[in-house]
Amino acid sequence: LLTMSMPREGDWTCPNCQANVFASKWECFKCRTPKPGGVGMGNPPRGGGGFGGGGGYGGPPPREGDWTCPNCQANVFASKWECFKCHTPKPPGAGGGGGGGGGGRGGFGGPPPREGDWTCPSCSANVFASKSECFRCRAPKPGGGGGGDGGGGGGW
Repeated sequence: LLTMSMPREGDWTCPNCQANVFASKWECFKCRTPKPGGVGMGNPPRGGGGFGGGGGYGGPPPREGDWTCPNCQANVFASKWECFKCHTPKPPGAGGGGGGGGGGRGGFGGPPPREGDWTCPSCSANVFASKSECFRCRAPKPGGGGGGDGGGGGGW
């Protein structure tokens, strides 16, 4: 069995799928069932309220380069390579091009590139110089070493 943290005060159990949902969420993260209680219980009104009307999902409005997960329809930040809800990989060509991913590098939570780091030729991830394969897609480090690629990665 999985060990899960105890629910906090105000969290609610989804009546549809029994998931524990944070108190601040208006819909279940698994099945998108609305929070029980309706608008009168502190839920945002549907339509004109919340984040830009139809959004109402509890997240920010989409930005340029964000992509829609083909599996669960979640809006995923441009900097992410897999869906936060169902872990479906980002489809080829989804969201912005290299600029979108490069601009969002800080979103990965990783440090800026250092000398010797290399850019994965398969998925464009910045990989530490000491690594022989990409952490994201497991592509091997190019045979030419990390020096040349590290310089290019440092420009991001």
